Amino acid sequence: MSNTDLLTLALVVITAFYAWATLKILRANEAMVSTMRDQQNAAMRPYITVSANIRTGTQLFYLSIKNVGKTAALVLRFISSHTYSLSREFQMLIEDAITPILVNNNTHVCVFMKLPT
Repeated sequence: MSNTDLLTLALVVITAFYAWATLKILRANEAMVSTMRDQQNAAMRPYITVSANIRTGTQLFYLSIKNVGKTAALVLRFISSHTYSLSREFQMLIEDAITPILVNNNTHVCVFMKLPT
């Protein structure tokens, strides 16, 4: 082997190393971009908080629905996680009350005159 052949072999090895290192960097950047995209989606989604209060001495029931997220909540559904079932009239009242679109930091308060039985 001549010196030219050895230098060519050395350049091939160095180029292969650079190609391997570049591929590793590409995969790391793709993973980082995916993670950043997931974090941005989580930060930009609507977050809905619901609080319920009973006014003392009355039969008024306040249901406060607030969007504390950064984007509007376009579709809201009321799903009860309790073991008891809500009456159909009460559930319809709630669904009608949360129909408006909730933009960030807006609160929608529903007042019900009677607690469900």
